Amino acid sequence: MTSAFRAMNTIVAAGALSVVCSMCAAPAAPARDILYQSQHPGGTEDIRLLDPESGASTVIVSGDSISARGLAAWSPDSRRIAFLREYGAHDELYVNDSVGGVPRRLGTGLPSVTLFPDWSPDGRLLAVSAGETAEHPGIYVVDVSSGQATQLRSDAMAYRCPSWSPRGDRLIVSAYQASSSALVILDTLGAVLDTLVHSDSTYLDCPQWSPRGNEVLFTVFHGGGRSGWERPAFHSNLAIVSLSSRAVVQITHGRGLTNYARWARDGDWIVFQSDRHAAPTTDPAQVGQMLQNLEIWVIRRDGSGLRRLTTNTYFDAHPSW
Repeated sequence: MTSAFRAMNTIVAAGALSVVCSMCAAPAAPARDILYQSQHPGGTEDIRLLDPESGASTVIVSGDSISARGLAAWSPDSRRIAFLREYGAHDELYVNDSVGGVPRRLGTGLPSVTLFPDWSPDGRLLAVSAGETAEHPGIYVVDVSSGQATQLRSDAMAYRCPSWSPRGDRLIVSAYQASSSALVILDTLGAVLDTLVHSDSTYLDCPQWSPRGNEVLFTVFHGGGRSGWERPAFHSNLAIVSLSSRAVVQITHGRGLTNYARWARDGDWIVFQSDRHAAPTTDPAQVGQMLQNLEIWVIRRDGSGLRRLTTNTYFDAHPSW
């Protein structure tokens, strides 16, 4: 689980949330399956497809004994998949030009650590977090056709989880430095246009622009504004902020890890990873157990329809819908 641990260096866990399942029927799913990262006990770390209605799951990109496959993301046309091959010391970015196709490597000039690929709406570019350490990534864009990588922004801040606007004219990222956290909007040249949300008491992570263009989904880590691995108690929830009013609405509640949320294409449903069903884990030495407790869940943007999609005792995480 080394690669998953490193990819989640500021993500933490444990406890049971008190969110009520207000509608436990299967969601009316968009017309494609959920991509996610999974590792069976003693097995390789693979990318799987999950049917949200039936729960059927199939491996589509297999890991191997020396590297994992993960952090997969659907292209806007649903024909291609971007993902990472994660070694112990470095990551490699790939794209499958068709589901089940032969992987093609991109961004050979990227730094050692590459995280969180996100497709531009026209499918021409991938935005990624990348740096020499997972603790201090910048933002890069990669041309999907040529594979060329270009640095968009890198400075004293750590930038995580870039997400394109539906028009492709800007991105939103999580920016973090010295117990100060913010969701920052960048233009396509990397200049800061706006700070959407700022906090000195919580850690704001992995924003995702709504397909409707009017909201941003993100994770709030509670506990003094410090990133996950810097504190002994793990606690996070999902929230949505309106771009017009700047009002923030929390859509999950309680204790435990609930994070890495991604919109479905309809802008109504959300998929995420969580250990909310498991016994609380507050000891940093038990991170391995926390990873084993992660499962894939869905919820509506209004907080209704909470449903657990995977049910096992091994690692299921990093979904894309």
